[in-house]
Amino acid sequence: MILPILLAALAVLVTLAYASVLDVRDRSVPVRVWYPLYVVGSIAVIWYLVTAPAGAGTVAGYAALIVTVIYGIELEAENGEVPGHVLALAVAATLLQGIAWGFLWNSLGPVAILGFIALAAALWKGLDLERRASRAGVELPPFQQWFRFWHIPLVIALQGVGWCGLFLAGNGGTGDLLLILVALYAELFLAFAAMNLFGGADAIAFICIALFVPVFPLEPVLGYPPLRFLPFSALTNAVILNLVTPLGFFLWNAVRGNRAPFPYTFFGYPVEGKAIEKSYGFVMEDFHEEGGELRRRFIPIGEALGRMVKGKGRIYTKHLREHPERFTRELALYRRAGVVWISYGVPFILPILAGFAVALFGGDLLFAAMSAVAGV
Repeated sequence: MILPILLAALAVLVTLAYASVLDVRDRSVPVRVWYPLYVVGSIAVIWYLVTAPAGAGTVAGYAALIVTVIYGIELEAENGEVPGHVLALAVAATLLQGIAWGFLWNSLGPVAILGFIALAAALWKGLDLERRASRAGVELPPFQQWFRFWHIPLVIALQGVGWCGLFLAGNGGTGDLLLILVALYAELFLAFAAMNLFGGADAIAFICIALFVPVFPLEPVLGYPPLRFLPFSALTNAVILNLVTPLGFFLWNAVRGNRAPFPYTFFGYPVEGKAIEKSYGFVMEDFHEEGGELRRRFIPIGEALGRMVKGKGRIYTKHLREHPERFTRELALYRRAGVVWISYGVPFILPILAGFAVALFGGDLLFAAMSAVAGV
């Protein structure tokens, strides 16, 4: 039972390391980078479930969950296009879920056929909306726009509800509980990606950890946390390790005498306006001319978060570098300002890699800290 999860963990570590190099170097991680992990991780985790042993319905259900999540990732990456491999993923997801619930017919009864129909309808409706959205000049009604971005999380939620009902009815086992946790976790990060709260590579990284290494293959140095769900430990570790970066920037700004309102010195630093496109991050200030004078203000945190969620109004240095013709006005203002504050450009995938590695071998840092404080 240990070997397949160890294999999956090694595949995740190697992929995260390579993705981190690409993100640091190019500030971009192509979706194809994750393809080998999809294959190796799927084989490993299904191997683990078979040797656990889990029931045939659970194995098929987990396979359906993997395919559905990858379908969602690929669909978002295609920006409205529906290529053949995405269509094949939709077919595979519906068939696998039908098989899973077919095995569990005696337990789920009519819920199985109703759930399968709802799943198939949601996937195919989503594909139809993607096709329509890919046509130039077609504006979808508000509900269809909402459904277009949220049908994958809705489908995963449907799967989670089905497995949760089975588990609570007393007919499920440990494998079904694992399905519930992974489904909810994957749905959460797909939703974060849809709302632009996470970068695409960061969301995929967390999703792959959940799909392919849902449990600890070996007892970590700090021991098992109460919830032996490795993805949650990897997430909390990544957040804790990532807190070091803002503190470092605050101290660096203090030493260099860089002044800005609180809390901007924790999250950014000033760069030369004439060379801003050579830096990495997003612009933390707004500029405009008024009466021939240059006016500037730091973007309030709430407003900045709103722009991030909407995907509008936030200016990234990457876009200035790649499409300067679209930002001639902004670039002129930045050069006139002399110095512009931008966010730091450390990719979050680095603490994700570190958090996963620490969780895998060391354990859960948050639980260890809480245990130390409580004197356990």
